[in-house]
Amino acid sequence: MMTPGFDSAAALKALAGRIGSLDEPVEIERALDEVTFLCDTLDPELQLLADGLVDTLRRRLAGFPGHA
Repeated sequence: MMTPGFDSAAALKALAGRIGSLDEPVEIERALDEVTFLCDTLDPELQLLADGLVDTLRRRLAGFPGHA
């Protein structure tokens, strides 16, 4: 359940803005968890953005040994 007044679109955009600063696998995994959680609350028009973020995060994570 979301907190009243929580803006999932703003949270998704904030996450997108910090993808480049995620340097450790644990940070990327945490971001993937956040996007997955937000997907359940997004308007359909933002779903493509969320899917793109998931793809980007998975590609970045695959670059680390043991995460392919």
